[in-house]
Order: sequence, then structure tokens, then C-alpha cells
Amino acid sequence: PQNILVIGTDNADRLADDDPVRNDRQTGSLLADVIMIFRIDPQAQSVSLLSIPRDTYVPIEPTGRKSKINSAMGGPSGPQHLIDTIKTNFGISIEHYVEVDFRGFRDLVEVLGGVPVYLSHPVRDRNTALRIDQVGCVTLDPVQALAYARSRHLEYQVDGKWRTDPTGDLGRISRQQDFIRRAGQR
Repeated sequence: PQNILVIGTDNADRLADDDPVRNDRQTGSLLADVIMIFRIDPQAQSVSLLSIPRDTYVPIEPTGRKSKINSAMGGPSGPQHLIDTIKTNFGISIEHYVEVDFRGFRDLVEVLGGVPVYLSHPVRDRNTALRIDQVGCVTLDPVQALAYARSRHLEYQVDGKWRTDPTGDLGRISRQQDFIRRAGQR
């Protein structure tokens, strides 16, 4: 079995200067917004997916200073600090990792020709500029997909009224895992 760490960083440096995602974002930002571990077991012919919430408060390697796990990406050895932090706190060895910034995520969705998701209601998130009024199977373009995957303040519309999704970051993790599975099917 192999464990592959997928790190989605909050880095927007490779996006155009006028891209809305860059609003109020510092250059060189590098926090782990997405922390997913794929466990591939060839013998069992299975793939498992585990997400670690970005705000999980743990001792960060190599200092042992407690902080949110997403901060382990900071510094010159960021990915290795995150890998070591996961190993120390959760006992999970990481054999490989992939790091994707905002541009890389959009590029992936572009190559796939969009990623279909099912929406039972119109959705929005003012923090990520997400706004999708269609319902049913909707193929997200690269800009919509990034806003959807980043959404922690999702609202959905029922009977003409916007309601806040109470699941917050855990809801975002569920949407991200669903999105990854659907992207994999593409």
C-alpha cells in the first residue's frame, strides 16, 4: 500500500493580477487549504480517501508548537513539515505528495473539460465568488470549480430564500471529496 498526500495550497501567485481570487491575498501565501491522503492498496484493489480538516489544531513539526495543521506548509521545507506533522500526530506514513495551487487546480479542470456535480438547489458563496443558479447535473468550469472547492460559507436557495449550510468546513471537505471522485471519473 502507498499513501499519497494531496496538498491544495491557497497560493494565487500564478493567476492574473486582476483575477478576483487574488483580492486581498498576499503574494507568496502558502497554507494548506486541502489536505487529502489517498491510500492505494494494489493487493486489495482499493483506493481510500482521508481528508484532514485544515483547522485541526496539532503540534507542528519540527518545533512541536501547536497551531492549525494548514500552517505546517509555511517555511522552506513546507511539504516535509506537513508530512512529518501528519506522521507524528496521526501515525500515517506518506510515500509521495502532490502540491496544487489555484492555477494548477483550474488547469486540471480545464484539461478535463469541466467536472460535473449534482446540485439540488442554486448555491453561492460570497467569499469565493461562487454563484450557480442551475440545478441538477451541472458541469463546473475551472473558475466555478475552484470557487466550489474552496467554499466554506456555502448558501443554498430554497423557495427563493438563501439559507446557510451549517456544515462549514466539514461540508467543504465532503464537497471536495465528491469533486475529486467525479474528476477521477472524467
